Amino acid sequence: MDSPSSTPSYLDMQAQIGITKHNGGYPATDRLLELCRVAHGSHVLYVGSGIGVGPSYLARTRRCHVVAGDISPKMLDWTRIRARRDGVTDLVEPALADIRDLPFADARFDVVLVESVLSFVADKEHAISECVRVTRPGGWVGTNEAVWRGDPPKDELGADIDALGAWLAPQVQFRALWDGSGLVDREFEFHDLSMAAEARSRIRWIGWRWLLPAWGRAVRIALTDPAARRALREQATYPPSLVAQMGYALTAGRRP
Repeated sequence: MDSPSSTPSYLDMQAQIGITKHNGGYPATDRLLELCRVAHGSHVLYVGSGIGVGPSYLARTRRCHVVAGDISPKMLDWTRIRARRDGVTDLVEPALADIRDLPFADARFDVVLVESVLSFVADKEHAISECVRVTRPGGWVGTNEAVWRGDPPKDELGADIDALGAWLAPQVQFRALWDGSGLVDREFEFHDLSMAAEARSRIRWIGWRWLLPAWGRAVRIALTDPAARRALREQATYPPSLVAQMGYALTAGRRP
């Protein structure tokens, strides 16, 4: 019998299956691009490429050159597949990158975008400073991250988030963190989470053509790997009472 320590993490399971977490779907990303003044042809670092939906979307819709950074080699494989499927391999450059120590020169990018990454980083202040460091003066940094409405829950509901390896910040704390980033012209928007709306937006974000094979992989993994089956059972759903305490924040700021 597998020990609990052998249970794959939430991010490992996403990489195996070929799915990715994203708050608010395309409308949230479009709003973030608007807040960050992403122009056609911008040189963008997209931190947390996941399965490559965001980087490919930027390349398709705005013809940006996108460095798609992720800490997971498997997610970068999915990013390459997505870019090839969407016909944007010339514009999407996968790169192994940890937001806590970005492997890029100072002031390299016009825009740095981070979606659903800081939720899994304990030292968010340092991670944001790394994003600012690699942004050119006058360029923009933007995030889309899950946050608590108020204080984090202390009961078993909080344990559900802990099981995902996530460290969500309360809305007020995240805003204070953003205000201390050194960025100017800062924006902060809080949006509610709805389970039904998130399910619909996630399906549209990933797409049926991608989602059905991913579900097939999830079933196959669950049937053949006890540790992965346990992980899927523990990580699959959030109770409605937990979602009601969460939202997501869109932030943007310009490096002076």
